[in-house]
Amino acid sequence: MVHDGLEVARLPVDGQLLIGAGAFAHAIYVKLPLIVPTILVTVIFSIIGSLQLFSEPYLLINIARTVINSSFTPNIYAYTQSFIGQQYNYAAAISFLLGAVTAVISYVFMLATSRRSAT
Repeated sequence: MVHDGLEVARLPVDGQLLIGAGAFAHAIYVKLPLIVPTILVTVIFSIIGSLQLFSEPYLLINIARTVINSSFTPNIYAYTQSFIGQQYNYAAAISFLLGAVTAVISYVFMLATSRRSAT
């Protein structure tokens, strides 16, 4: 059974070698489909990380006050509303909305990529 699994794993490579495909075709048709799931996970983590950016701008706010203001990212805006503006309920609503937006964008991305890969 293990031997059969190894043979199935080598079939695309052997097929490419038999038809005389070049290195570019081998990379596009054999190697790229093997790393597509890893690329999708990386994109999802990038979407989530970019929407939740807080630490880096907050640390640099003292250096670049003209560039990084209180609404530079949604998290800094919620922090400013909560701890400087004393509007705790508004900041909590912003945080929940940010979580919902992140979930929706991630879901739409996964839905779009799963439909495209299924066809």
